[in-house]
Amino acid sequence: MPLLRAQPEPVEADLARASSATFFAGIATNVCVESTLGDAYFLEYWPILLADCCLQAGPPSLQEATLYNVEAFFGWTIRAQELLSHLPGRVL
Repeated sequence: MPLLRAQPEPVEADLARASSATFFAGIATNVCVESTLGDAYFLEYWPILLADCCLQAGPPSLQEATLYNVEAFFGWTIRAQELLSHLPGRVL
């Protein structure tokens, strides 16, 4: 069951408290991550996939297909280092 649907309290309460941008990373980019990211999109979150913090289940072409799907239909992709460069007060 996707993470966003497994919450015991209504998602609307989370939306009222949270920023609409939600970051995603994980294993099985083309299965688990993309499914949960899609759920977030349809719940009116803005999904951002950390492209270099994921690993596909299968050949590399599946990772590329998922990155394409996210960029074309659901949200944005970004590399971790690029994200860090935009955060205020970062120390590297």
